[in-house]
Amino acid sequence: MDLQQAQLEVICMKLHAEYKNHKLLGRGAFNISYLLVTDKGKFVLRIGNSTHTKKLLKEYIILKKLDGQFGPKVFFIDDSLKIIPRIYIIEELLEGVHPEEVFSEELLLAMGEWYSRLHKYKSSTLPEYMNDSSQYSLIRSFEWVTIDFYENKEVLDEEFRKKINLFYAQAFTIIRKEDKLFSKRKELSLNQGDPSRSNIFYTNGIVKLVDWEFTKYELREWDLAFFVWSRDLTQEQKKLFLEAAKYPKTKEAEKEFEIIYLLHCLMMLSWMVERLNQVEKDEVDPQQSNSTKEEMMEGIQESLALLEKSMEIIKEIF
Repeated sequence: MDLQQAQLEVICMKLHAEYKNHKLLGRGAFNISYLLVTDKGKFVLRIGNSTHTKKLLKEYIILKKLDGQFGPKVFFIDDSLKIIPRIYIIEELLEGVHPEEVFSEELLLAMGEWYSRLHKYKSSTLPEYMNDSSQYSLIRSFEWVTIDFYENKEVLDEEFRKKINLFYAQAFTIIRKEDKLFSKRKELSLNQGDPSRSNIFYTNGIVKLVDWEFTKYELREWDLAFFVWSRDLTQEQKKLFLEAAKYPKTKEAEKEFEIIYLLHCLMMLSWMVERLNQVEKDEVDPQQSNSTKEEMMEGIQESLALLEKSMEIIKEIF
């Protein structure tokens, strides 16, 4: 969206600062971020898409609670739609370096320790998609993570669609058998929800993450599985990371982690199929990431390979 200097000057007044300049930082699927430079320093202006205001509100509430311990501090949120016709928040600008493409052992340990501390924030409320359940259900999780695939699968050719359908059917057989695996889990942990490399700042041994739009209270395994998936960690790297996260070494814990990792693979594959359908319908801003058919087909192929590996591990331990 186009911002006028007059709008930004009013926002700066709310910071008791004088506007100097601004520039685009990035366009996400659910928001746009700008660097806002003032005489009192640099800030990040995050503007939500019109259909995803709840995500930005949730991000603000969580970051306010965390007060800069795990990510940027937040200064205020404005949902009046008077200055900008969308909800926006002002955050601290994190300055530092993103990790290299291949994570060092030092960073894996630091990330594990970071998750260990974050997951101490707890809630006893089940996720929204289980709001009519009395206990955590893997079948409900499966329904939640695969809905995007079933609603958008016609975008794939028939042979490819059948191949994915088969994997989903095999996964559901396992999920149905283990539906009550987490039924005794009474508390859920705060999850950051998006540990992509560009969201991680690692400076002087300190880890902080930006982009908390997917933050939620969930099983801690969801957060840990996302990180392992995002880096495609080897078994040795995964062991190192989970130990640093103080994850139990029991057989039961191994089963719990691997089944959530399987669900995460299903979820990411489903999201990519949905995204492909949106790309095909010209519903995605070409300036955003994952905005071409080639990108999405490559991502689907890579996700399918990770799903196959996950199924192999699952068959060995279940």
